[in-house]
Order: sequence, then C-alpha cells, then structure tokens
Amino acid sequence: MNTQSSFIAWLRHPGSILLIITIVLMFVIMSEQSPDSVTVTPDSIAPVRMGDELPRIVRQFSAPTVSASGGSKTAGSPDRLQAPDLGSLLGRLEDKVNAEPANISNRLLLAQTYNELGLSDKALQEARAARKQDSTHARARLVLASILSGREDKTGLDEARKLLEELQSGNGVKQYLVAMYLGDTFIRMGDHDAALSYWQQAVDGMPVSDNRRADIKKRITELSAKTS
Repeated sequence: MNTQSSFIAWLRHPGSILLIITIVLMFVIMSEQSPDSVTVTPDSIAPVRMGDELPRIVRQFSAPTVSASGGSKTAGSPDRLQAPDLGSLLGRLEDKVNAEPANISNRLLLAQTYNELGLSDKALQEARAARKQDSTHARARLVLASILSGREDKTGLDEARKLLEELQSGNGVKQYLVAMYLGDTFIRMGDHDAALSYWQQAVDGMPVSDNRRADIKKRITELSAKTS
C-alpha cells in the first residue's frame, strides 16, 4: 500500500475523523477568544460610582418591598431587585418634609441629599430652615457647616468655621467629623497648615471602616508634599 492510500485509509477511520474535528474546533475557539477579536463598546464598560456609594436618599428608601408570598420585589419586577429611580426617591423625601415640616431629621436628610447631588443652594436652604427650627440642635449646625465648608465664598467659609469651632466643645456630634469639615474649610480659605492639622485629627479619630479615611489620608500626603 503506497503512502497516499495509507493516508486515505487513515482519514476513513472513525477515530481519525474525530481527531480532525477536535483540532478544528480548538482553532475556532482560540480565534474567538483572541484579544484582537474583542470589540469594546461603551455599553461594555461598567459604570464607576465615586466611593462605590449611593446617595443617602437611595440608601434610605431603596429597601425592597415584601410580596404577599414573603419574597422581596420592586414595582414592575416580582422576581428581582431593580435600581431605584433617584428622581422619584428624592420626590418622596421632599413629600415627607412637606408633610412633616417640624421633623428636623427628615429636613437634614433632605439637605444632605441635595448637597450630595450637587444642589448646594437647595441644601443650604433646608439646612438653614432646620437650624432656625432649633438653633441649639448640634446636628443641624454640623450639617449646615458641612455644606458651607464646600463653598468658595468667604462669608460662607467664615460661618462654617465659626459653627465648627463652637461644636468642638460639645458632645452632640462626632468630633472627627468636626475636624474633617474644619480641614475642608481651611483648605478653601488658603490656610494649608490648619487644614493639615485638622485633617490629621480627623484621621486619628475616624473609624478604620469609614471610607472617607483613605481619601483624607491621600489629601494629607499630597498637601504635605506641596508644603514641604
């Protein structure tokens, strides 16, 4: 039997056919998994959330409802949770504040939510309204100061500094938060040394689990490098 006849006979063998099919399939699979064949589209890129946190309004109201059968569900989807609509959630909180205007906690939550969403003017309005309801309310003063500490106008920064310095002698709020916002205030006032000092106080007193801690430590490192 010559070489050609031997090869043809080998090809006709069932085991040989299976081997050939296996090799072809391997090449096909390898070509499909090649990096050169991957197309990246905008939809394939996962969205990034700063700090991997949702705004307060979402955390407050996005708890799943309980169905009659005892399972968790959201409107329109009985089988799985859906991302909450931020607009409707914010509206629900606004409705709660309008329905219970004397409830300072809800008003402060709304002020903080506005601030997190970049609506600083609305945030300031609600925080001032809460403080007007009770001028001695420690958390109302802290929330107001936190909003003012993120603004650029000197009058607002001076007010934030005064409020926070008053809170340093009180027991109604966490002191590391007071120090953190004082650092934010002084950095915008151009006093880098004071900002560094207060941020360091904040880091020293802040729980390790607080995700703001890493950000403040980064600010301290970067500012120290600039001032050294």
